[in-house]
Amino acid sequence: MGMMKSSSYKKVSTPSRPRGCVPMLVGSVDDKEEKEMILVQIRLLKHPIIRLMLEMSEKEFGYDQKGIINIPCDLAYFKRLLNSL
Repeated sequence: MGMMKSSSYKKVSTPSRPRGCVPMLVGSVDDKEEKEMILVQIRLLKHPIIRLMLEMSEKEFGYDQKGIINIPCDLAYFKRLLNSL
């Protein structure tokens, strides 16, 4: 399974995360819903689907993002993708 654990994103101190995972803030840009922090296993960053999501992020937000990587994707869709990997 690609997704370790998810929780609503709240701006507090740096969240602790399991070793081997990278946090991503996922949610549609146009969506009014709160984005959610998803922990993605590092080994999945080479997967073509995740690479595509990272390219979408780069096009939307640029390389100059600070902190957690933002992924402009429907949250439910992203979770289904990770669960299928």
